[in-house]
Amino acid sequence: RQLMYAAALDYFNYVLAGSEQEENHEIRTRRQQVQQAQLGLPVTSNAQPMPPPPRRPPSSRTGPSAIEAGLGHTENSDNYLALGIAAFRHRSIGDNSLQGSSLVVADVGLGIAEQEGVFLDYLDIVRAQKRNAPYFRLPNESKASWSVAAGVERRSGICLDCLESYASGWYGRAFRAGRSVTISAGLAGRLSSKGQAVEIGPTASLQWRPTPHFASAWSATVDHAPANGRNDMRFTWQARWSLMDRWELNLRAFERDGYNTTVTLTYRH
Repeated sequence: RQLMYAAALDYFNYVLAGSEQEENHEIRTRRQQVQQAQLGLPVTSNAQPMPPPPRRPPSSRTGPSAIEAGLGHTENSDNYLALGIAAFRHRSIGDNSLQGSSLVVADVGLGIAEQEGVFLDYLDIVRAQKRNAPYFRLPNESKASWSVAAGVERRSGICLDCLESYASGWYGRAFRAGRSVTISAGLAGRLSSKGQAVEIGPTASLQWRPTPHFASAWSATVDHAPANGRNDMRFTWQARWSLMDRWELNLRAFERDGYNTTVTLTYRH
C-alpha cells in the first residue's frame, strides 16, 4: 500500500507541474488526501518483502502480426475458404487488447470459392478505436471515445462489384457495467464508394470479457442517407477464444445487404 500511495503522489505532482494555478485546486485536494492516508499507515518492519511472481518475457507473449485460415459463408453464395494476414492487429476483443481499444493496420482477408476462385474479402488499411472507460477516472481525464477506419469491404455476395471502399468513424461515450462489460454509444458517419455516398446515424456496442481466454462484442448502427432519407441497419458480432499461446479461434458475423459469417483459426506472431 505504501508503494501505491507513493505512485499516486508522483502522478499528482506530475499533473500539478503542467497545470494552471486556477485549474489544480481539485488535484491539490486529492494529493493532500493521499498524503494523510499515507501518514496513517503503520511503520514498516525490517522484514524482507516477498519476491514478486515471475513474469513471462515479452518475447513469449502474442505478437501484433497474425495469419489465419478457416471457412466463410454468405447468404447469397456457397461456402468458401477464408484466409487472412495482418501486419499489425490489436483488436478490442483480442488477448492483446489495448484496454478495450484497438489498432489494426494492413489487415487483408481473401476468399477462395469453387466457382469464383480467389477474391478479396476485406482490406483494413487502418482501424483505430479509443474506448475510454477506465475503472478509475482521474481528474481532467478525457471522457470521449472515438473510432476511425478506412479500407475496402464486401457488402454481400462474391463478386468484384460487391466491393466497397469506405472511410468511417464515430464519436461518443463509453462506460463500464461491472468488471467484464463495457457499453459505448455515439454518432457514426460513413463515406462510401457504393450505394449512399454519405451516411450518418447513431451507433451502440457492447463488449463482454468474462475471462482472459474469451471475449465477445456486439454492435449496431443505423445508417441514414440525407440524400434520400433511407435508413439501413448494420449488425456485427465477434467472439474470440484463446486456445493456447499464440493460437485463438475467431467467429465473426455481420449483416449488411445479407448475412455473412466466418470461422477462423488464428496464429499470432
